[in-house]
Amino acid sequence: MGRFWRVGAFPVGAAAAVTLAAAVAAIAAGCGTKTAAPASAAKPVAALLTADDLPTGYQPAAAHEVFRGITPVDADCAALLALADGRGLRASAPASVAVFYQASPGGTVAQRVVRLGDRGAAKAVGEARRLIGGCPAIEAPAGEGVLALERVHLETPRLNAADTVAAAYRQRTADGVRLSYEIVAHRVGGELLLVAGPVLLADGQAGPVAGAAEAAAAKLEQATKVSP
Repeated sequence: MGRFWRVGAFPVGAAAAVTLAAAVAAIAAGCGTKTAAPASAAKPVAALLTADDLPTGYQPAAAHEVFRGITPVDADCAALLALADGRGLRASAPASVAVFYQASPGGTVAQRVVRLGDRGAAKAVGEARRLIGGCPAIEAPAGEGVLALERVHLETPRLNAADTVAAAYRQRTADGVRLSYEIVAHRVGGELLLVAGPVLLADGQAGPVAGAAEAAAAKLEQATKVSP
């Protein structure tokens, strides 16, 4: 796989290392920031996740687009990462963002809640489903190489399948470490929940996004019952 750099505790191939550089920079910039600014001047939606909802080692980070700078060659894949970052959604929709990072082995998880209304939220989940179906693998230039992450099923058994779409894209390095892009889109009524991020996984290790999405969805459902 060519030259190797060390990111966190694991050596990572050249293609993976260049892409993770943006996440590592964002981790450093966000250290100690506990809250994120709302996406618009409208009344914000409350953030749902806390570090307690994520695996050990995750800490709050500054709000940022976790897939920004990754440029897949396929249009559906590019649009999927943009949607996971909340790009392309109605600019005036009240939203919240909470981002968390783990320094070792390395990872960033972002939670976004966007108030789109029933029709808008259902449309967004449907669009995410279409884009995942049209993106069986993410290929993107990275330094001297090319990323080639293949789509795998991401299970979210606690979420209603009709209102949820989830996928992970993974690439294994020569050392058995996996680079994983994980995306869950879920709606609760008119609220769209997006949980996504790039992470490094040891062999056999589960990614953090599915569990985080289930925790966030449970809190969102409770919140909508209290404040419809």
